[in-house]
Amino acid sequence: MSKSPVLAMLLVPFGSVEGAPHKLALGSASLALLCFVQILILIRLAVKVEILRVAMVVAALSTLVAAPLAMAPAPFLVDGLLSLTVACLLLLVIAEAGDRDRTPSRRDNILRGLVWGWILGVGLLSKLTFLYFAGVAGAAGLALSFYNGGWAASRQKLLGCSISIFIPLLIFLRYLDNYIAHASTSSFGSLSAFYNDGLGRWEYLATTLPELGIWYWGLLTSLIVMAFLFPASKHQRVAALFICLAVLGYLWIAAGSPNKDARFFWPVWAALPFCLAAFVSPRSASSTHSGTTPILAGTVLAILLALPAAVRFDMTAVMGADALLNEISENQPLSVTLASDEPAFNVETILLAREVNHERYNQLALDTVVYDITKDMTREQSLERLVTSDIVVFRDPVTLGAPEWANRHLAFFAQQMRARCAEQTTVGASIHILRNCQ
Repeated sequence: MSKSPVLAMLLVPFGSVEGAPHKLALGSASLALLCFVQILILIRLAVKVEILRVAMVVAALSTLVAAPLAMAPAPFLVDGLLSLTVACLLLLVIAEAGDRDRTPSRRDNILRGLVWGWILGVGLLSKLTFLYFAGVAGAAGLALSFYNGGWAASRQKLLGCSISIFIPLLIFLRYLDNYIAHASTSSFGSLSAFYNDGLGRWEYLATTLPELGIWYWGLLTSLIVMAFLFPASKHQRVAALFICLAVLGYLWIAAGSPNKDARFFWPVWAALPFCLAAFVSPRSASSTHSGTTPILAGTVLAILLALPAAVRFDMTAVMGADALLNEISENQPLSVTLASDEPAFNVETILLAREVNHERYNQLALDTVVYDITKDMTREQSLERLVTSDIVVFRDPVTLGAPEWANRHLAFFAQQMRARCAEQTTVGASIHILRNCQ
C-alpha cells in the first residue's frame, strides 16, 4: 500500500489469496485490463477533441517505441498504467477547451465529470507522482469549464466527478501518510541518495534524450510538422501548449531527483506525443475516427501495450520465498531478519509470501538490515540487530543486478554471523539460514 494502493486492489475480484499463491498471477490480468480501459478512454478522448487520424497513429506509435509496457524492467510495475492515465488526464484538458465551440447537455457534463473522477481515482491510487498532474490539469480543467460553461456546467461535472472518485479518494486518504513517507524517501530523501548517478539535470537530459532513439524523435518531429500544416483552433492550441509545458515541468522536477530510475520518466515519454497531437486538427470530418473505428484502434493499441503484462509476472520469487518460510517456520513466535537484498529475493517478496499463507506463518516477525545504511547506522549497529534475531537469512553470493548499496556490508555480516551462529543450513545453492546466534 505504501507504493501503490492500486496493486493491492488488483486481486480483489478473485477473492482471498490465503493458501493460494498462484492467484497472485491473476493480478497481472487485472493490471492489463486497467491498461486496456485507459487506452480506450485515451482513444475516445482523442476522437472527442477531433485530433487528426494520422496524428493519433503517430502518437500511438511513439508511445509504443518509447514506453512499451512489455519491456518493463520488473515483472509487475504500475508505471505503465500511470503513464496512460496521465495521457488521458491531459487530453481531458483539451476536451474542456473544446467546449468553447459547443454547448454540452447536462447529461454530457455529468458523464464528463464521471470520466474526470475515474481518471483522477486511478491516478491517485497508482503513484503519488500523479498529484502533480492532478493539480495542474485539474485546476486548468476546472477553470476552462467555468469559463466556457459557467457555474452550472462546472457544478454538473463536479457532481459526476465526486461520484466516481469518492471510493478511490477514501483509500488514498487512508494510506496517504505511508504514501508520502515512501515517495519522499525514494525520490528526494535518504534512500534516493543511494541511487544517485551524480548527474545534474542538464547532464542527465543530455544523456537520456538520445537514448529514446531516432524513431521516437522522428515521430515527434512529424507531429510538430503536422501541427503547422493542420493547426487546431486557437483555444485548443493554447490548451495543448499548456499541457506540453506541464509535462516538461514534471520532466524538469524528476530530472532533479537523485533517483532517476527510467520508469519514473514514462509519463513524459508516453504523454508528450499525445500532447503534441492535440495541436493537430483535421480539415474535414472524414479525417477523424468515426463509428467503431475508435474502439478497434484502441483494442489494437491495448493488445500491443497492455496484454503482454499478463505474462510478465513470474511467480518463481514468491514460491521461493514460500519455500524459505516453510523451512524456517517452527509454529512458534520467531524474529527473522534478512541481511541481503536483490530483485527476486528481498524482504518485500518474503512479506508477500507470508501474507499469502498468513495463518501458517503469522508468528514470524520479518525485518531487514539492508536499509539501515540509509538511516546513517553503522555496520556494527546493524550487526547487533542481526545478533538479537532468532533467525538470520541472506543470499551469498547475491545475483547479478543486486543493488550494491544494499549489500555493501554483506561480506562483513556473513563472516560475523557464521562465527556466532551454532546452527547453519543452506537452501538451494546460496540462501543461508543461521540460528542460535550469540
